[in-house]
Order: sequence, then structure tokens, then C-alpha cells
Amino acid sequence: MIHRLYILSLLLILTGCIKHEPSQDQLVVEGWIENGEAPVVFVTSSVTDTFSEQTLQDFISHIALNAKVTVTYQGTAYTLQPHFTNKYFLGMYYTNPNLKGETGGTYQLDIRWHDMHATGTTTIPEPGMMDSIVVDRKAGSDTLCSIKVHVVPTPGKHTYYKFFSKETGIDSTYIASSGNLYDSELVRQDEMIVINRGISNPLVDQTPYYHTGNTVRIKMASIGYDSYEYWSKYNEAQLFSPVVILPYSNKLKGNLEGAIGYWFGYGITEVTVK
Repeated sequence: MIHRLYILSLLLILTGCIKHEPSQDQLVVEGWIENGEAPVVFVTSSVTDTFSEQTLQDFISHIALNAKVTVTYQGTAYTLQPHFTNKYFLGMYYTNPNLKGETGGTYQLDIRWHDMHATGTTTIPEPGMMDSIVVDRKAGSDTLCSIKVHVVPTPGKHTYYKFFSKETGIDSTYIASSGNLYDSELVRQDEMIVINRGISNPLVDQTPYYHTGNTVRIKMASIGYDSYEYWSKYNEAQLFSPVVILPYSNKLKGNLEGAIGYWFGYGITEVTVK
């Protein structure tokens, strides 16, 4: 769906080669499952600290082309197969169209590649609701605009959301909205949330605005606390990074055993904005 989130697999490979100790390969996983959609799991391995000696072929060898990836749901283990695409920065992920996420469902991920093994469990939270959308022209521009939404509060419930967007003619897939995380305890109930345009390559594109006249799809993902904490730390790492695409630190606590990265469930609500 929704990512390559800031080309995370590559970033984690790079952070692994620069900072990780001891110097041995480790699984790097970026995976998610949302209500109504098949799972998506990217699998690579980190690079040792001999980064300067790596060739292009060496880097390609860190892409797990023949990993054993399974997701277990309600006692049934679904084997995920490699799927090749040009939608994402990393052009291959694992999926199984016979498994679709369900709200409230719990999913166990198991990955084996070479002598590495990783596991993780996630649950898809109840999707939230948005009840109003505002489009504003950027001051001094006739071609750029911003989008704001209002999230419907859930009485008595602490909720977390992450936003994604896809602009027609520009984005091949949904991209994480830059920095946008929502914590119901930190936001006023009447507050409008600005949905910044996701940026797939910050080296060549840094505008958070959308283009006037285009159609934009927005996804609001209801997430768990572990996901909220992970992406909060990731945003913080990006903010303080001396390199625009490289997080300052790779010490991001995911929800996986035996791997760097994450396996998160997302409860999705979608809207279309012109």
C-alpha cells in the first residue's frame, strides 16, 4: 500500500553498515498489513562495516530473493511469495493475495533467510474517521495548496494515527505524509490536521504542498502504540540527521525479534480530495 516509507529498507541497510555492531549481517524488515489488503513485506539484510569495500553486486546480494516468509492468521500459515514491481524504491516484496487483513485480526510474521530468523506479531486496530477536509492555496502561489483534515474523536479512547497520501500523476504509490503522526491526547478535539505531501526522494523534492487541480488520495492509518513510538523516533532521527535521507541513528525499537525494522497492522480510512 502505503510505503516505501522514506525508502526505509535502504536507509536501514546504510545505517546498519555505518553503525551496527558486531559486524555481521542482520535481517532488515519493513512489513505491514491493513484491513482489506494483502500483506506487504520487504526483506533485506544489513551491510557490515566494510561499506567502502562493497560493490553494486554486493549490495544486490543483500536483497532476500529466496527467503521463507509466512504469516499465520487464526491458525493457518500463509506462505508469502516474491512479487516484483516498479511502484517502490526496492522493487521486490513478499505477499499472498489469498490473505487479506481484517480489523481486529492478529497476524504472526515469520522470516527465515540463510542462517537468520525473525518473528513478530501485530494486530490491525479499528479504523478512525475524518469528518471534514479543507484545501487552502499556498500563500503567493497559484499552483500549490495544502490539505487539512479533522479527525473524529473517539470518546474515552486513546488513539494514534499515521497519514499517507498519493497524488495522481506524481506518486506511483502511497507515501508517508512528512512527519504526520496523531496522538489524541496531544491534539485539541477541534483541531485541523495538516496532511503534508509525502516525499519519496528528498534529494530532489522537498515541497510539502500538493499541486492545484490534481486528485489526492489520503489514507489515515489507525496504529498501535508500538507503531506510534517507532515512527516518532524515526521522524526525530530524520530531523537531526546530518544527511537528508539518512537517519541520525539506527537505534529504532521495532516490534521484531531477530531483525531491524517492523511488522505493523494498520486500520485504514481513505478519502479522495480534488
